[in-house]
Amino acid sequence: MLNEPAGSQSSTTSSIKPVFVYGAGLDWTFFPHLGLRFQYRGNLYKAPDVTKLYTSTGAFTRTAEPMIGVYFRL
Repeated sequence: MLNEPAGSQSSTTSSIKPVFVYGAGLDWTFFPHLGLRFQYRGNLYKAPDVTKLYTSTGAFTRTAEPMIGVYFRL
């Protein structure tokens, strides 16, 4: 994961951290060519260290991306 601070702040730097990505999904078919899709994706990574003024906590954090959609297959 690349963390890039916005703007031109003098006491910040970029931070690159490895990320563990996990997820799952489910397709629920209503008709032979139409259905709903449910998905979930999560990212687990260490908190970024982008400033020289304060040290990073070193704690793990996560982001969650739930998704829902409709699909049509030919």
